[in-house]
Amino acid sequence: MWENAERARFFVRNDIIAPRSREAPEVFDRIPLLSRAVRFREEGAPTLVFGENNQFLYSNGTLWIEPETGRVLRTEFNVESPYIRSRVKARIVVTYAEGKNMKMLVPSLMDEHYESEFNTVDCKAYYSNFRPFEVEVKFEIHPPVQ
Repeated sequence: MWENAERARFFVRNDIIAPRSREAPEVFDRIPLLSRAVRFREEGAPTLVFGENNQFLYSNGTLWIEPETGRVLRTEFNVESPYIRSRVKARIVVTYAEGKNMKMLVPSLMDEHYESEFNTVDCKAYYSNFRPFEVEVKFEIHPPVQ
């Protein structure tokens, strides 16, 4: 993933902001109040997203990061395809919260918005009940049979 970072510019906002929304307060109430916004803009190719005919679609977005821990609390990803008759824009926002059964941040809400000249599509996905994946292995070593 670091090879992609070389093709983007990053801008850190010096102000501390709260990544909140009225749309899903039950999700946003579980994340810390303060975070630092880091914006990015793709400037080099190849891009993360390609158009219908493999055109480079330059994206931009924001990561909301908890300053004390470096944990990513929320991400926003925007991309637009200017190469088709009806320009298509996409905005995907993912909010992360600490899982009830896991002591790590996991996706809790994904909000998607797609827009063209003819249509608008809005999608919301709520995630819950994350569980750690565990495997138990038992080895028994016996002397070789003669």
